[in-house]
Amino acid sequence: MAQAVGLETTARARPAVRVTFEQFLELAGEPSHSEWVDGEVIILSPSSDLHQEIVELLLFLLKPIVQRHGFGRVHVAPFPMRLPGLDRAREPDLLFVRQDRLHLLKETHLDGAADLVIEVTSRESFARDRGEKFLEYETAGVSEYWLIDPDRQQVELYRLGPGGRYSPASLTGDGRL
Repeated sequence: MAQAVGLETTARARPAVRVTFEQFLELAGEPSHSEWVDGEVIILSPSSDLHQEIVELLLFLLKPIVQRHGFGRVHVAPFPMRLPGLDRAREPDLLFVRQDRLHLLKETHLDGAADLVIEVTSRESFARDRGEKFLEYETAGVSEYWLIDPDRQQVELYRLGPGGRYSPASLTGDGRL
């Protein structure tokens, strides 16, 4: 379960400790599995073995293609993506940045919206990935958002439309996006 640093889940909850994005980067260290939301550091639950297997498979499939053709860069968590226009830095399971936007890559984070974000959902993260992050990625301008749900054995693909809203993306008859 995600928990804000400094925020107890009991009735005696203390105010959460607020930090700047720069302080978050210093606190996070390596490796970290946390996000920065409205000045609060959210510690994320460890990933399951199945979750890791899916992320590793995606990386194994996508990274060589991206590198061979010079399309850009692929990163996996932990690597925060600071969302433009929002006080948020999310840590997608996998993100892709096109070659012409590599200037957004910093040593410790992506300073802007990725071109593709992939989240592998779990029972703990489903509502956050499908709700909060969906709206944040849409607002920030992430071009494509993929949700992979191992429990339901389904994949949802969304593409940002001209109006700045996500629409479901369909595969072609031969299975291509």
